[in-house]
Amino acid sequence: MKPILFGLVLSLALLGCGKEKEPTAKSSVPEKPPAVTAAPAADIAAGKALAETTCKACHGLDGKGAGPAIPHLAAQRERSLVASLKEYKDGKRTHSGLRDIVAKMTDADIRNIAGYYAAQPPVANTVALDMAHSNPYEQGKKLAEACAKCHGADGNATARGTPSLAGQQPTYLIAAIHEYHRGERAKGSMKSTMGDSDRLELENLAAYYSAQTPVQRPVPARGDVATGEKLSTMCGGCHGAKGVSRDAATPSLAGQDFDYLLKATKAYWTTRKSWGMQRYVAGLGEKDVENIVAYYAAQKPLELKLGEIPPWTGLPEPTVREPKPKVKPEPKVKPEPAAPPAKRSTAKRTTARPAAKASTAKATTAKTSTAKKSSVRDRLRRKR
Repeated sequence: MKPILFGLVLSLALLGCGKEKEPTAKSSVPEKPPAVTAAPAADIAAGKALAETTCKACHGLDGKGAGPAIPHLAAQRERSLVASLKEYKDGKRTHSGLRDIVAKMTDADIRNIAGYYAAQPPVANTVALDMAHSNPYEQGKKLAEACAKCHGADGNATARGTPSLAGQQPTYLIAAIHEYHRGERAKGSMKSTMGDSDRLELENLAAYYSAQTPVQRPVPARGDVATGEKLSTMCGGCHGAKGVSRDAATPSLAGQDFDYLLKATKAYWTTRKSWGMQRYVAGLGEKDVENIVAYYAAQKPLELKLGEIPPWTGLPEPTVREPKPKVKPEPKVKPEPAAPPAKRSTAKRTTARPAAKASTAKATTAKTSTAKKSSVRDRLRRKR
């Protein structure tokens, strides 16, 4: 009985091992990607309410930035606005104010605000307004309107005794205004002009005037230009050759108004303070000063071309590399084929060989004859 049961168990075990799971046939129909749930639509009304309380102060209710450094949000892509706000919330962007504001918002709030600003019409072109806010040149131009009555709209004055400011050194202009404010220059109207201006405003004003093209003032028939040129040797060390200064703190004198230069130079005898100028002017007479002023008033002021570097910057002029002329390559001349090497003549060899044979034959006959003679001598000796 036991063998029968053992055989049944063994057969069942073998039957179970022989059954293999058939591989499931792959379907030829491609599997559909999982459906992407669309984000809920933004609530424009709710976004507007949030913009009223959190964003209006900087970005405006219409999405227009309140300043040059604040971006416009109107008509921006909704996805881009959502991504930017989430970066502030996650700490990837470092603006502390925005991070605090967005930290209190839910995902729905972010989506609603982005949807609201994305639905606004685009902001009109405000390049000119932004330039006026951020460009020192434009700010200086606006400040120069208060100076145009005396110095001209572009800094080229026409009234006698009034200096032209166009093309003048910027650092010098700032120092000169401060001298008027401190009373070191006796001019009542200039003392009150721009008295409440800060350093930045004066720098913008000086930047505007220094960028203008100077126009030479009329030269009166006073003084001796040739004599003044000889006396100006000492002046050229600071004011540059022919009165064109290369130092931002030293004024250019070329083409300046004659009466203004004469009055400003004589002021170093009395009120103006500059150790170098006071020391040099102290040794000059009335006629000497007039001749020097006549020389500088007759010189042509510096006119900078577009893209040209002002000399007072200290930067080297850009080197313009002239294109090298293209030289046509000379046509290649094919070398003529070399002549084949001359064959050595074998005539000498052929003639020399028989002679060599003859000489060897003679030598062998001579050897045989000597050998015969020696053998005959040996025989005779033996007989004796």
